Amino acid sequence: MSWSEHLSPSLRLVAAAAGLALLITGCGRGEPVAGTEATATISGTRVDDDAGAAPEAADRDESPAPDAGPTADRPVLTEAELLALSEEVFDRLMPLGAAMSGGPDTARGVVWIDFEGDLDAAEEALGDLADHPAVEVTVPDCAVWDPADAPAAAIDLPGEGSLCGGMLAAIGGILVGDPTTGCLTIDSDIAHGDHTPTTILWPAGWTITPDGTIHDQHGQPRVAIGDRVEAGGGHLGADSDAVPETCRTGPGDGGVSIHTIRKVD
Repeated sequence: MSWSEHLSPSLRLVAAAAGLALLITGCGRGEPVAGTEATATISGTRVDDDAGAAPEAADRDESPAPDAGPTADRPVLTEAELLALSEEVFDRLMPLGAAMSGGPDTARGVVWIDFEGDLDAAEEALGDLADHPAVEVTVPDCAVWDPADAPAAAIDLPGEGSLCGGMLAAIGGILVGDPTTGCLTIDSDIAHGDHTPTTILWPAGWTITPDGTIHDQHGQPRVAIGDRVEAGGGHLGADSDAVPETCRTGPGDGGVSIHTIRKVD
């Protein structure tokens, strides 16, 4: 299934990913990550630091603004109004659990979101904000995948992490766990710390087959149980709801949300 089938005309959509300013991973805000430059945008508004005050004629830039349109369709927002709109958009989308990034773009006067989930669900969650002229929602290219690419007999791995980037803490060791449950850890003194096993939370769409092979969202094999691996991600506390109860072995169990992993010799 192509993500283009989910595009809704009532959402202001961007055809490709924009530079990422803020990472949201279902439960909270993470670290900034790098992205790519947008290739197309639809809609946008203008931000005015002092809304309502007209510039002097000598200082006014008479050149047409990019994406300028009727005033009724493109309201002037103060930076404070744009920030409040951004927070409301994130608050409405976060319960969906999909990774997302973005924030207010004060230069263009819009709130842009790279959303790694179903746009139909996003539109429903946004409600009246789905039609707001200052809201742009994107499924970036790095988050486009087809569940049909998963290998036969594969099961989903726990986690709905970003496919486009994330925290960069290095975790290394031997990949161990049960392929029938998908509960895996990296067997490493550094990863475990003093008390806390680290259940791996994987990017969205990653799967495991009965032979213990891990496949990415495109169905490509990446690593397998028993491999020595290096992963990039971030540690979650023992109180994180992101760690499935079925993968916990005790009250001190934590997790690590990864966005990349590779086999090392």
